[in-house]
Amino acid sequence: MHHLQVHLSQLSGGESLEEVYLLDRCTYLFHKLAWIQEFFDRKKLAQELAYLVMVVYIYDYIDRLGLRFADRILRSLSFLQWELERFRPLLGLNLQAKIAMAVAIEYAERPPDEKEKIAELVSTAYAWLRLEKDTKDFSQAEERKRWLYSLLNSEPEMKRRELVEGNTERRELRLVNIGLAVTEECPNSCTFCLSPWKPSCRERLGRELDEEEFRVIADEVIGFADSRGLILTLTGGEPFLELERVKYILRHAKTRTDLTTSAWWARNEARAKSILEEVLAAASENRSESFRFTLQVSLDAFHQEVRFERGEFSEHVPLSAVANVVKLALEEFQELELVLLTKLTSYHDPLARLVRLLEGMGYQVKLDEESVEPGIPVSTGIPGKGIVTAPALLRGYLNFGDRRVLVFYTLVESIGRAALLEEFEYPSLRAQVEELLSGRSMRLPITGIEVSDDGNVYPGAHAMYTWSAGNVLEESLEEIAGRLERDPLVHAIAEKPGELVKLAEEVEPKVREVLRRASSPLAAVYMLLETPWLRLYLTERLMGVKREEAAERYRRYREEYTSE
Repeated sequence: MHHLQVHLSQLSGGESLEEVYLLDRCTYLFHKLAWIQEFFDRKKLAQELAYLVMVVYIYDYIDRLGLRFADRILRSLSFLQWELERFRPLLGLNLQAKIAMAVAIEYAERPPDEKEKIAELVSTAYAWLRLEKDTKDFSQAEERKRWLYSLLNSEPEMKRRELVEGNTERRELRLVNIGLAVTEECPNSCTFCLSPWKPSCRERLGRELDEEEFRVIADEVIGFADSRGLILTLTGGEPFLELERVKYILRHAKTRTDLTTSAWWARNEARAKSILEEVLAAASENRSESFRFTLQVSLDAFHQEVRFERGEFSEHVPLSAVANVVKLALEEFQELELVLLTKLTSYHDPLARLVRLLEGMGYQVKLDEESVEPGIPVSTGIPGKGIVTAPALLRGYLNFGDRRVLVFYTLVESIGRAALLEEFEYPSLRAQVEELLSGRSMRLPITGIEVSDDGNVYPGAHAMYTWSAGNVLEESLEEIAGRLERDPLVHAIAEKPGELVKLAEEVEPKVREVLRRASSPLAAVYMLLETPWLRLYLTERLMGVKREEAAERYRRYREEYTSE
């Protein structure tokens, strides 16, 4: 039984937002406690010390959530068979007072000096594990990405581009898709957002792009997709914030076009119907035989995260909005091809809640499996005896009689805000990262490029890379693609990414330590290539420049730009 079926078995369909909120908070707590225990086991430290650290953490966690949740969280931990009730006096105390009180309760008969030493050990372990900094502060990560964006056309990047232009070795890009970020703006602020640091053209460029400039970008992308037979993917930000741009592209696209949205605009069913009517009317005007339109709706534990703010529970993007889109696709717009995109995480699966919600609306829903990957287990909650995992469905269908809605799961990448997620919050391919770092043969060919709403062209995905290959307001996509085909970095990523790590170590000895935190080999490569001075260094070394000469430039540029 895969994880979705387990989630379905645990849901009645009548869960309140408060119950969903607590389910996710308890899931985090269970995994965190397991992580703490694993640390003490690995270091072969005293279990008595581990127990006190976890007790203090539990009550500190309750204090941060709010005392109203204390009873239910403590009940959820009953499977541990710990005597947690006797530690209730810890509630409301500051951290050091909590530690002192926990030691006093656990070791009531010990002399004061002994209790003081134990408290010092608990405090040291707590600090070592950074448990006192358990909240996520995204501002630093966002500021770094803004800084990296400001370096896109810096001197080291322009010097690197000149080197690439002079390279005569050319290898064909085997692209599958080209993406176009219709806008970087988004009404959501999801915890795992890859690109929260580029909210608007005005902030990035100092001015808004007018519609004529955007159509130049769109026409270039449409023509390039047509000439190479590529899938065109419309992303953001949130594309529906720029509905007129979306409609323009749907009228003129010449190949398959996929649009990804959070469905935030579908909270009201009547408004959702009106918007879909406009979108599908535009698509119906398209006369290209190769054109096909698919609407992809994001549905995951981050978009549907339940929050508790100012005494109220609310979903980030209401599940009912997604249900409205499904209902309209089934009843009003049967020509609409609908896909549900979700992420594998350790939290509740909103797809299971959606199925129960649709069943409550009178639909009969059957899950048809198409493929299951047993190598990627995900948490299925706490059915009574602790955390259990089950294989994750990667692709399947929700069957509504004669209509099927494709369900497609993907993995979270440790980029942007998601870099601050704990490793246990989502499954990953970190084992493959170790293979990359060990030097095993691996190929990571670039199969797509993405164009942002400011015209910048990114190899791979714009949200992940901070490396622009050019701008379509200044040159054609064919020219930019030609540069990528001559780029030694692109060749190395496709054929020997491990070589990049070795070369980077020449100037950044601790690079493996940093890359080990990546969620996949691809994410590790993205992290490696973030700064223009390291990209320049790697390019020069791949092109035969001597180590000392390239390293001198690397150090000069790094000092110049990091001191500003």
